[in-house]
Amino acid sequence: MIPALAPKLVLESAGAEMMSGLVGNIDLPVGDSIAEASWKTEHTQDHETNLTVRNVELRPKRLTAYKSVSKQLLIQTSDSVERWLRDALSSAIGRAVDIAGMNGGSTNEPVGILNAAGVNTVVLGANGGAMTRAALIEMITQIAVDNADVDRMSFLVTPELRGQLQNLKTDAGSGNFVWGAEAQSMLLGYNASVTNLLPKTLDKGTTTGSLHAAIFGDFSNLILAN
Repeated sequence: MIPALAPKLVLESAGAEMMSGLVGNIDLPVGDSIAEASWKTEHTQDHETNLTVRNVELRPKRLTAYKSVSKQLLIQTSDSVERWLRDALSSAIGRAVDIAGMNGGSTNEPVGILNAAGVNTVVLGANGGAMTRAALIEMITQIAVDNADVDRMSFLVTPELRGQLQNLKTDAGSGNFVWGAEAQSMLLGYNASVTNLLPKTLDKGTTTGSLHAAIFGDFSNLILAN
C-alpha cells in the first residue's frame, strides 16, 4: 500500500518530553520562585530565602481512532494491508497529539501551548499582519527577559510562513534573507521545524479564519504523557 500524504509530526523531534506508562492522576512539582542572597556585615543576621513550588496537574484524556474494514478486504488481506491499517490509525493518533500540544484546549482536549496561561504573545497588529524579522526577534527577546532562554530553543512555523521568510530580505538591497537558503532547518540561529499541524485559521480583530501561528520556545518543557 502507498500511504496518503500526511502532515509532519514535529513536537517530539523539537524536544517535547515524552512520558509513557502513566496510570491515573499525576502531579509534577515545579519551582515557582528562585533563591535570593544578600550581602551582610559580619554580625548581621543571615538573609532567609523562601522557595515556593506549585503543581502541574496531568489528568487522563481519552483519544481514540477506528476504521471500518470490509469483509472482502479482510478475506483478501495481506500483511501489507494490515500494516497499512495499523499505521493509518497510529498516524491519526500522532497528529491529534501534536495538534493538541500546539493548540489544544477545546472540550476533552489537553491544553496546548497557544492556549496555556502565561505564554508570551507577540502581536502583529490589531488585525494580525505579515511576519517580520523584528517580530521574530521580539519572540526571542521575550523568552530571554523571562530567564527561559536555553541552548535548545527552537521555532515552529507553517510552510507558508517559511516561504514568506525565505523571500523576506533582512534589509533592502542586501541580498540576505531572514530564512537563509544555506541552513534550511535554522532560523535566526535557532533550530526551526515546519508543519501543517500548526493553526492556519486563527482570528484577530477583523481578520477571521486566515492567520497562521508561529511558536518559539524550549519544547523540552512541553510534556506529552500517556
